[in-house]
Amino acid sequence: MADSNHAVVHLFRFETFEFDRRALELRRAGVKVKLEGQPLRILGMLVERPGELVTREDLRKQLWGADLLWSWHRFEISGEFAFRSNEGQADHRDEQGHYVQAVIPLTQTLYAVGRYEGFHQSGAERDLNLYLGGLAWRPRPALVFKAEYSDATDNEAGLPDGWRASFAVLF
Repeated sequence: MADSNHAVVHLFRFETFEFDRRALELRRAGVKVKLEGQPLRILGMLVERPGELVTREDLRKQLWGADLLWSWHRFEISGEFAFRSNEGQADHRDEQGHYVQAVIPLTQTLYAVGRYEGFHQSGAERDLNLYLGGLAWRPRPALVFKAEYSDATDNEAGLPDGWRASFAVLF
């Protein structure tokens, strides 16, 4: 939490450009500039460190990622991948995490959900793999009840296996 004497800066201005670090948006003369992904994240690093040299090593230490979403007639496949290079460290093993999730409509309000997650951590003896299957019931557009079962292999993180139930109110 920032104190009142050291406010967190999230808006940077330079010439006709304005970069909002919180929203990850670049504007020129008030008009949004189409800039996405890695170039936008690199710009964020540069404006946070004015006058400093940002090295290739600094960029490698950052967490990079990509995500996807495909939907068709209420079927959905989504995923995400994140990567961090640990080159130059004693372990030398890069870290990465990913997930893939499928949502299949069973009825108008009931969905089957399957998910796989993997995490490859530097220094860990084995990689964590998490498998999840469940049902999501959506009686109204803004209300979801879920029941799911998860099981993890090579679970050095101590994630609990078993059944879970939850609900969400979306707005």
